[in-house]
Amino acid sequence: MLTRSWVLFEGVGELTESKLWEKGLHDWTDDAIFSKACEEFPKLSAQRLLRDRAVLALKTKDVTLFGTSLPRGEHWRLWDIFGGDAMYLDIETNGLGSWAQITVLGTYFRGKFRAFVHGRDLDEAWEYLDQASLMVTFNGKQFDVPFIERHFEKSLNIPHIDLRFVAGSLGYKRGDAQALKLLIDYNQADVEGLPVMMKGCWERKIDGI
Repeated sequence: MLTRSWVLFEGVGELTESKLWEKGLHDWTDDAIFSKACEEFPKLSAQRLLRDRAVLALKTKDVTLFGTSLPRGEHWRLWDIFGGDAMYLDIETNGLGSWAQITVLGTYFRGKFRAFVHGRDLDEAWEYLDQASLMVTFNGKQFDVPFIERHFEKSLNIPHIDLRFVAGSLGYKRGDAQALKLLIDYNQADVEGLPVMMKGCWERKIDGI
């Protein structure tokens, strides 16, 4: 999907992208196809340097360029290329106010669940998060990430797919828990369910466009 995503380029919206697809222009990494796309949409001609940098970023699996160039609402398109190195994340807290703290930060990364617990090893979480190319959450932009950034007093600059918004055009929900063991079990179920949800949302997004 990522190599078909003309919205990577400035000035190209979904309508223009759809028109390019209708003309059979599906892969901006192909020199001939990119040249034809420039004929159809001349503003692309000034972005050959970005296109060349993006081709190199694909070869080196460097997600940074795509994270900054793709509109935030389109970060779901990164999943087919970078999903193997995505970190699925969910936190539990002891409240919602400015006084509240993270009690459990749960991750599912490279096939393994790991929980970081307040008062035990929570402060080790930042270095672990930094290994990921991509982050996937449910409502993380409004809840999980602000808590994490406040706790560590740093900005989390990993490209982020928030399934609340991806699924918003498709439709989904979820719940809560109590006590440390039960809390960790619940948290694990949350993060391990995110890859399944990510795959389903991604496939339905592909079908939709």
